[in-house]
Amino acid sequence: MAATSSRGISSCGWAGPRATVPVPELRRRIEYRLTILQDEGSLAPGDNARRARFLYTVVSGLSIAQALPAETPRVRTEIEVLRTAAEYVLNERPP
Repeated sequence: MAATSSRGISSCGWAGPRATVPVPELRRRIEYRLTILQDEGSLAPGDNARRARFLYTVVSGLSIAQALPAETPRVRTEIEVLRTAAEYVLNERPP
């Protein structure tokens, strides 16, 4: 288990269960990882800031949905939504 710093961010760079990481920082982290994928050739050139906003919006929506009551477990649906969003970003081709 990773140690948590006084800022609430674990040493591995991920927010802990009680950590509060500002939205701009989370989007910056997503954009940074997208840039790495782009530099490695795994992601086509494009607007990584826009991609990061899209992915962050999907994750935010899922986190809001978790707070709402549900009749059935949503884990399978959440995983499908995350996979669809990742596939969209990774397979996006410039116009």
